[in-house]
Formats: sequence, C-alpha cells, structure tokens
Amino acid sequence: MAIIVLLAVAAGSGGHILPALTLAHDWKQEHTDRRVIFITGATPLEQRIMAQPGAVDKVLHVPLAKYSRRRWFMLPILCLQLGWLFIKSLITLFEYKPQRVMTTGGIHAIPVCLAAFVMRVPIDAYELNVLPGKAFMVLKRLATRLFCVFKETQQYLPTSALVAYPIRHEIKQAQMPLADLLAIINRQHAHQAHWVPFTFDRKTIFILGGSQGSLLLNKLIKGFLTEHPVRQQRIQVIHQTGSFEEGDWERFYRHQQIPAITFSYDPLIAHYYQLADLIICRAGAGTLFEIAYLKRPCIVIPLLAQTTDHQLYNAQAMTAAHPDIFTVLTQQTVTADHEALFEKIKTILQF
Repeated sequence: MAIIVLLAVAAGSGGHILPALTLAHDWKQEHTDRRVIFITGATPLEQRIMAQPGAVDKVLHVPLAKYSRRRWFMLPILCLQLGWLFIKSLITLFEYKPQRVMTTGGIHAIPVCLAAFVMRVPIDAYELNVLPGKAFMVLKRLATRLFCVFKETQQYLPTSALVAYPIRHEIKQAQMPLADLLAIINRQHAHQAHWVPFTFDRKTIFILGGSQGSLLLNKLIKGFLTEHPVRQQRIQVIHQTGSFEEGDWERFYRHQQIPAITFSYDPLIAHYYQLADLIICRAGAGTLFEIAYLKRPCIVIPLLAQTTDHQLYNAQAMTAAHPDIFTVLTQQTVTADHEALFEKIKTILQF
C-alpha cells in the first residue's frame, strides 16, 4: 500500500502552528497509511511546540531573520533565507512526493507553497483571522483551495469555503469536576518551593497573552493587583507571561501573597481554561475560538499594531457571535484609563 504524504507549513507563533498541527492530526487519523512532514521556524518556541508527541512524522526547522522597519538591515539576509527555503522545499517535495501541501499562513509558507505551485502539488490554505494578512494575499494566488473560519472573511476571499476552526483535541476533552481539577493542578505544582495551593474560595483570573506574551496585559494586571490590594485575598492567578517577558513574576505574586501559576508556554493549558472564572486575553483567533468552545467569561483587548489591526476584526466578529461570553476593550481605552479594565474585572467577578 502506497504511503500518502502531507507537507504542512506553519511558523511564527502558536496561533499559526497549533491549528496546523490539529489539521494534520485530523488528516492523518483518516487512514493508517498517511505521513506528515512539517516545515516550521527554528526559534525556541517553535522547537518546543514541535517537540510534543503527535501527528508529525518529520519536522524541518528552517530559521528566518526577523525583519521590520526598524530592522531594515536584515532584509538581505531574509531574502537569502527565503531563497534557500524555496530550494529546500523543492528538494523536500521531490524526496517525499506529498500528495498535498497545507498551510495556515505566515512568511515561511510563501516559498514552500511557491515550490509546490511550481511542481504542481495541490495547496490547501487556511486563513484563521477575519482580515487576511499580507502573506496570505500572496498565498491565495498559489492555493488550490482556500478555507476560512469566520464568515466575515469571505468578503475578502470570496472563493474560500467556510469551515470550523480546528480546536485542539485536548481542549475538547478537558471537562472534569472542579474538585478533581484543583487536585490535579495542586499536585502538578506541589514540588515548587514556594507553591501556594489553589482553593475553591478564590476567584481564578487567567491572563492569556499568547505564546509570545503581551507586555501590555502584564502591565495591566500588575497595576490592578497593586492598586487594589483588597482584592488580593480573593483571587488566584494563572498567567501566561510570554516568551519575551523578562520580569520575575513568581516573585511578584509571592510578594503579593497570591496563589499563582506563571508560564511562557504550556501545551496542556486546557485545565487552566476550565478553572478560570475570568479570562483576559488578546484576540488571536485560536484563543477566542477555544474560549467560545468552553464558554468562559472573557475580556478581550485586541492588539493594535502599526502593520495590522486584524485582532480588532477578530474580537468584533466573536463578540457579535457570542455577546454573553466576550467583552471588548480597545487598547487605546485601557492605555488611557486603566480603571476601565479594572471596573470590568470587578463587575464580572462580582467583587
């Protein structure tokens, strides 16, 4: 029996890689004779995500330089690396002869999909945000089939098919009694020297900054806890600080005498979702769809960047679909007036 091969490509953040892994897992489960080759970046985060056991048979880590207006001098290096990735993709396509290429977007996908286009290999491209990014606008010209998860996206990609967001299987399987959940979490962290057990009588706030973290969310939650010390005896915190955060958050929470779990990336966060009485997050599509699936109260503060405001579109679409779950505050609002966020927290948690 011939082996059927899928070449998947996703890189940059968990928001790109994790749904691609879920799609690859689902594709592979359809038949036992299927194999997945995965092309991604080479940052510590990307290596950590891909180190998880799962559906991928072979991983190719390909580094790309970080380029921005401030780092304009990296452009020649990036161009050379993209050219090398195109050549490496041609070699990989020739070696493994995949029947299909699948991508969830990102700059890594452009040379890979261009190579697939040249070799006449069908390409499935998934846009996971409402507003397609610049890279995806290139990919749509190469793709055989386009898919989207927001109906609003079809005004930008009229030929795309609307599909369900690929929610991770561990999220779907995370339901358990609260007592068991607390016992598991306390047991997992009991080895820590200064661990303070989580309890039933405290409200749990989950700050979800994404795999790369959010310096703004970190600053806001620190302000809330230091400016409202009376709340400290009534909450416990789960805090995804992100891979770019350098502060000692364990020490901060210990000083405030608040039970807390801090991490930059944890593949097993399904239990954290379920335990949360309130989630405060950015507006990455994966985060929003997982929260909607688990129906947890959520305050969304969309990232506002110079190059894109796609998170605002995501937040608006999800709030329109689930007004009972999501409350949106703009980055400008919370930057100008921290109390706008603090009042929402107190209202939802009924302090």
